[in-house]
Amino acid sequence: MAAIDQLFPRFLPHLLVAVHTGMRMTEQYSLRWSQVNLERRQLHLPKTNPHKPRVISLNDTAMGAFNSLKATSTHQAISYFRLLAPGNPFKAPVVGLAQRWRKPI
Repeated sequence: MAAIDQLFPRFLPHLLVAVHTGMRMTEQYSLRWSQVNLERRQLHLPKTNPHKPRVISLNDTAMGAFNSLKATSTHQAISYFRLLAPGNPFKAPVVGLAQRWRKPI
């Protein structure tokens, strides 16, 4: 985590959310602020695999990450990745990030 914080500090909250919630990549990068209840420490995912809604409880680390993301967010969507079209979820450039991480680490 220290290497990611040093090399890609903007991505650290996203990594912490992934690790501490267990969300699938598609769930995480299509998440909207309307699905996050910080007061109840919960995420509400209406569509998951196998198409059943689920609620994810947030631990202290995930809460800190979401608070960090909220402080810098300017969109309904949580992710900072490129929008495909207005109202559509983001698509994560996983391959590009993985290749960039391997070089410095």
